[in-house]
Amino acid sequence: MNLSSLFRKPKTEVKVVLLNREPTTLRLNEWQSDKALVGMAQKLFTNPDWRLMLQVLENEHPGGNVFLDATIDMRAVHQGRCEGYSMALANVRAMCKFVESAPIIEETFGAE
Repeated sequence: MNLSSLFRKPKTEVKVVLLNREPTTLRLNEWQSDKALVGMAQKLFTNPDWRLMLQVLENEHPGGNVFLDATIDMRAVHQGRCEGYSMALANVRAMCKFVESAPIIEETFGAE
């Protein structure tokens, strides 16, 4: 018996398949109107690892950066980044809140 044959792994063929998917068009208001999706997000927020990750994202907010001798244009760009970052974090948190969807108003084209 050959000693090297004991430690040799059998060869396995790996086949990689690429999945082509359409980008999703799901919006926050559609997410919040689906109880199953909101429930999944609420379950995720009970996970301490996820909450720690979210806290790190909040700690990395660009609003904590200080500019010295910055032009008004640089400050405007920085403010836009801060607002976008805040909105993204707020949207992640909003996925945990169920919101009843508003009824769709049918157009009748009749007299008011």
